[in-house]
Amino acid sequence: MTMPDQEFYKREIEARAKQLSISVEVMDLGYSQVLRRKLEQKFADSGDKLFWRRFKDRSGKKDKGGWSKLGSKFEGEAAYFFLERDEDQLFYKVEDGLQLSYLLAECFQFEVYVTDINLKKLFCFNSFDVMVQAGAKTKILH
Repeated sequence: MTMPDQEFYKREIEARAKQLSISVEVMDLGYSQVLRRKLEQKFADSGDKLFWRRFKDRSGKKDKGGWSKLGSKFEGEAAYFFLERDEDQLFYKVEDGLQLSYLLAECFQFEVYVTDINLKKLFCFNSFDVMVQAGAKTKILH
């Protein structure tokens, strides 16, 4: 089975955002790549292909309902989110991270990463129903 491409995810996110009246800004590819490189430098080591497996000082918690809690980690602040794909993934921006809980609940389930606009914290909710926090020295996961 072939994984859906980035355009599929983009259409899915945009359709659900419109349905829920949530404003989602799609960042251009060049800016998305800059953000990804900054996150890689700050939060990841080299090695595994999956980004969350390379998080430095990671902490994780299995939680089937983690999708609904992810947005609360960014409540009241703008946040970027992106999907586990490759170097050419797009970043999306919401003005209030709490909106992500509503948006993700309506979308096809995919591995999603969320960071604040200052790139100070980074979370992933992966396909194993585990919420993973990078840089867990400053734990805000539990």
